[in-house]
Amino acid sequence: MKPSHRFTIPSAFLMLLPFPVSASAQVREVVVGVTPTCPYGLTGCWGGASEGLSRLTGVESVGKSPDAYNSTAHVYLKDRDALPDVEKWRQDFKSVANDAYGFRGVEVTIEARVISQDETLSLRLPNQKSELRLAPLKHKLQWNFKKGRARQPEPDETTAYDSLQAAARKAPKGELPVLITGSLVQRDGRSVLEVREFFPVKE
Repeated sequence: MKPSHRFTIPSAFLMLLPFPVSASAQVREVVVGVTPTCPYGLTGCWGGASEGLSRLTGVESVGKSPDAYNSTAHVYLKDRDALPDVEKWRQDFKSVANDAYGFRGVEVTIEARVISQDETLSLRLPNQKSELRLAPLKHKLQWNFKKGRARQPEPDETTAYDSLQAAARKAPKGELPVLITGSLVQRDGRSVLEVREFFPVKE
């Protein structure tokens, strides 16, 4: 089996390690899922996808090459204190790429504080008026192009939300500073982050 490009460490071990993270960035990473209709995968059909991604609202630049294994691409924001508008991006991308590519969604990595309240989790984001609700992972962005379906979540990814909830409950005042990664989706007109992995951090 071909290994993933991301290096992972078991969540139980990561829970014991406080990672120092710079406070200069809130949205640390943005990854877009793109599925080409051509038979050569994302690398072989990268030109049109790159052009479409560069036209997304708020995008400053696009990574030079895609992640062919997961059929994803990195984009870099002009304002790293702002979350992407996923539905607007979907429309922007389709207007440029037409039907040559499919836009599967967006995964973000954010530095913020997790708030545990009334059996729910949310992110308190600097410079944002409202909190971002968290949920268990249901839509993994990483894609198996040959099989035409999303890659199956790893066991630690499946339980990431429950692990985060347990850690947040034990945190002082129910607030836990983290570096958190997950799919950004729309539910009932609100943005929701589906937790795939997280790392506690030092402030």
